[in-house]
This record gives sequence, C-alpha cells and structure tokens, in this order.
Amino acid sequence: MQAKWLKKVPIPTILVGGLVIGVMGKLPGAGISVSDELAPLNSWLNQHAASPGVAMFFLGCLVTWLLHQIAAIWLSGRRKRVRTRLADLRKDGVRLRIDGGHISNEADVSPWVEKVEKWDRQVVAAIARIEEADSRQYATLDFPGRARTDPGYVNDAHAQNYIMHDVRLVRLAELMTRYSAQTS
Repeated sequence: MQAKWLKKVPIPTILVGGLVIGVMGKLPGAGISVSDELAPLNSWLNQHAASPGVAMFFLGCLVTWLLHQIAAIWLSGRRKRVRTRLADLRKDGVRLRIDGGHISNEADVSPWVEKVEKWDRQVVAAIARIEEADSRQYATLDFPGRARTDPGYVNDAHAQNYIMHDVRLVRLAELMTRYSAQTS
C-alpha cells in the first residue's frame, strides 16, 4: 500500500522537470549545464541508439519508477514498525485492563486512570503515523456501551474509565486487523 503523499507527488512533477531541463539544457536557477554533465551518456546514446531522445525518455521513466519503488519499500518498512508498536501498546493496554479489574479501593483509581490516559495518548500518536483520520476516530468515543467484563467498580470514575479503556482495546484490535489485511 502506498503512502497518501506518494500518490499525489512526484511522477508527473519529475517528468515535467526532466522535460524543462531537457529543453533548457540546464537546471533552472542553478546555472548548472546539464549537457556538460550528460555529455558522456549523450555521446554513447548517439553512437548506440537509433532514437536517443526516445531512449532518454524511457530511461527517465524507468528511473522515476525505481525511485517510486524505493520510496514504497521504505514506507512499507515504516508502516510495519508502527504496526509492531501498536501490537506492543495493545499488550500494555490489556495489562492495564487486567490491573483495572483488580482495583479494590478508591485510592488506586486515580493512578490507574493516569496510566490509562498516558497509554491512550501513545496509541493515538502511533495510529496517526499510519492514518490521521483513524487516529481521530479512535480517540473519539461517543457512547461506549458496556465493557466485555464487569470487575465490580469501586466508583463512577473507575467504571467510566474501565469501560472506555475496554472499548478502545477493541477498536485498536479492529484497526490492527484492518492494517494487517491492507499489507497482505
């Protein structure tokens, strides 16, 4: 899967830039003569190619395609690292949910909520590295419903945060499944 900026960018821009350089004979604004730099390639093409202009055009297209492929491979590796980070965060989130289920007094609720909120910010940031819209959707809960388990809440803050955390774990699992399917 390609990055969204890669879909918008360079291929037409690079081809037009190559055309401008070919017509002007130098890099615009830089004063560097392309003909001096490409003289060896030009003379070789003139000797060995029946249509040097056509050969250069397709060589430019090939180089552009190769650059595109290299960028796609780099972005794929980056996406894989973020997915691994999300898997690690989900594991941490499950641990937090288990810890939240063992809270038995009100004094333990506030420190646990702080850990959950920190975890949630990390998840939002990691998702944003893959897709900003998914990150915003993940961060916005309307009516969370009920948790999959009811550990017996010690107060309303515990109940509310436990339920929201459980819903976010489910959402994270769904996103991870979707991201895995997109890379297959």
